[in-house]
Amino acid sequence: MILLASAVFAQDLPIPKSPLISRLETDIADGKKNSAPDFWKFVEANGTPLIEPLPGDKKNSLVTFIWRGDSETQNVLNQSLFYPLMMVRRQLKRIGETDVWYRTDKVPNDARFTYQFSVNDPRLPIPDPYDWLKFKVPLFTDPLNNRKFFYPKDPDDPDDYDSDASLVEMPEAIKSPYLTPQQNVRKGEVELTRYKSAILANERRIWYYTPPDYSPKKKYPLVIFLDGFYYQYFIPATTILDNLIAAGKIPPVVAVFVATPIGAGIREKEYYANDSFAEFMVKELLPQIRSKYSLNPKPEETTLVGLSASAFAAGFLALKHPEKFGNVVMQSPPLWWGKEPSGEDGEWLTQQYINAGKLKVRFYFEIGEFEVFPSVRRGRPNFVHSVRHFRDILKLKGIRHLYNEFNGAHDFVCWRETLPAALTNILDKRSF
Repeated sequence: MILLASAVFAQDLPIPKSPLISRLETDIADGKKNSAPDFWKFVEANGTPLIEPLPGDKKNSLVTFIWRGDSETQNVLNQSLFYPLMMVRRQLKRIGETDVWYRTDKVPNDARFTYQFSVNDPRLPIPDPYDWLKFKVPLFTDPLNNRKFFYPKDPDDPDDYDSDASLVEMPEAIKSPYLTPQQNVRKGEVELTRYKSAILANERRIWYYTPPDYSPKKKYPLVIFLDGFYYQYFIPATTILDNLIAAGKIPPVVAVFVATPIGAGIREKEYYANDSFAEFMVKELLPQIRSKYSLNPKPEETTLVGLSASAFAAGFLALKHPEKFGNVVMQSPPLWWGKEPSGEDGEWLTQQYINAGKLKVRFYFEIGEFEVFPSVRRGRPNFVHSVRHFRDILKLKGIRHLYNEFNGAHDFVCWRETLPAALTNILDKRSF
């Protein structure tokens, strides 16, 4: 699961007090004994987090996260994708001697993100606010929020496990109609295979999708999803393809979902500007796909799709082989990276595009406005700034692109909602 993100530091600004919390604090100060029990009855009836209008502000609301503590509770952290990494930005506050712990934030009305709670977190206080990434602590969903996002375990990974996170979807958050199976929409066929690579000396799962009424007499566009496991299990990509094809939003396509092998560090190694992975894609996998299905061989009919690390890889592959990959979808690419994460050459991929000629590649890419990771102490821009830099370079070089920013974080709940628009735009050559 990816847990890297934060907000645009709105928490640095004064946040108005929640009227509900203010009323509770006043009642407790006035000695009203049933104040906390009555508050909990209200919360249990209405659910959490509490969402209240912000006077004079039509774009944002007050969102209050609640945790019910006990005599052992020493601290509570909201381990959310909404916040910056620093601990002080995510701590809940206790009301007097009650069992009510809360935190109120100003949140855009179209935002979407997940959160979990850490209770009695041993990382507090810590000298380095970024060291939380090195620790493993128990995380809990919000028992009073019945909205969850589920992360199913990888059946091929004996060390993986099912998990979930509580979900916040603000009233104006865009909801795609293409994420769930629809009546009268025919499903394409999905075949799972195992592929052994001689170049990479490993084996991986690959899912092949063919649209309804697939015919070897036709030539189909090809869409290759890197991080194929995520697009199969966390993002309903095949359902999205079925619905978009049925609605006439995209043409019938053949899609291939390429997973990374199970093992610590393999995903990162393959997706960090890896020349061997590029060779595998072009010399092994692509010929195998083309021998298996009837596909249009033109590069403008082949699309790469990736999220986070695999979005970086998709951009790298198009740079190395524009004669093979003519379209790229990058969901939250970490363009602040060097060629390797520990390298000092930040924004390495953008620099390669600066040095390259004008590529005949079309890009759809996006970033969440809450994505201000990583630490500025590394001397690199954050996610948002680096992606904006990339946008500016493509514009200056005259490379066709469509750019999107959404009020969300580095989170599957955001990427699943934006994927239908990404596919619709990248597969319609008239859109940009």
